[in-house]
Amino acid sequence: MYDRSIEAFLAVASCHSMSGAADLLHVTQPAISHRIRELETHLGMILIDRMKGSRRCELTLAGETFLPTAELWGQAWRETEKIKFSVAALSLTIGCVDSVNTYLLPQFYRELITHKPPIHLQIFTMRSVELYGKVERRELDVAFVLHEQRRQNMKAAPFYREPMRIVRPSHRKSQSHEIHAKDLDPTYELYLNWGPSYQMWHDRIWDPSHKAQIELDTVTLIQVLMQDPRNWALVPLSTLDFFQKNKELIVQKLIPSPPDRITYMITHRFPGIAARQGIEILESLAYGHGFLKNQDLS
Repeated sequence: MYDRSIEAFLAVASCHSMSGAADLLHVTQPAISHRIRELETHLGMILIDRMKGSRRCELTLAGETFLPTAELWGQAWRETEKIKFSVAALSLTIGCVDSVNTYLLPQFYRELITHKPPIHLQIFTMRSVELYGKVERRELDVAFVLHEQRRQNMKAAPFYREPMRIVRPSHRKSQSHEIHAKDLDPTYELYLNWGPSYQMWHDRIWDPSHKAQIELDTVTLIQVLMQDPRNWALVPLSTLDFFQKNKELIVQKLIPSPPDRITYMITHRFPGIAARQGIEILESLAYGHGFLKNQDLS
């Protein structure tokens, strides 16, 4: 069991003074001194050198030796508290690729935290390949990725399908709602890889040897870097509100059309008990918004 004496010891080790530790823990200085004496008596060794005539405290050799153990003890206690919280309340640990996290899922996050009972969320942004590993190891309860992988203990379902559009600087010659791929120079593309099927399509339309000058991993940078009138980028429909606020950019349909971007929802086949209800609520919200329609999650 985590003892307040350990907490006091770690605070003194951090602040190098009894008064500083008292301020940190919002208790009195005598309370800190009492907790330290209790710990020293229990362990049978002096941990703190009070340094008479000085407000400063230093760890004794025994204290320095005990410090790593105390830190591990404190970490174990915090993890125990998280477990207690997850059992007492609904929680979800979610991982997403950047564009999905930023432009597609915020509406779900808002509804999850206002749900009754509310759901505690931990949200992380990373690449699809990392997300599969995290879910497989149960470090994430659910993730949203841009390609499907068949793994024995994983479930994957198409979550959302959306068309792709061209974003580029607006000028008099670019007012058409459509543009042909032959009229775009691949050198000036602000390139993002939207998944294997997109990459194969891209290589058929433009010579792969004509590599884009700039490759990105986040949609947000497109608007900042799109300075040359010859620049262009392919982006999913869910991001267009972000670009249409900028009157200097135009959104067009590309001929021939690229494949739709598909976002997949992945979960472990045997999720943790604390996550199951949260996942069910997320799926219910998704169905209500037209996501996951007619998809079998089994």
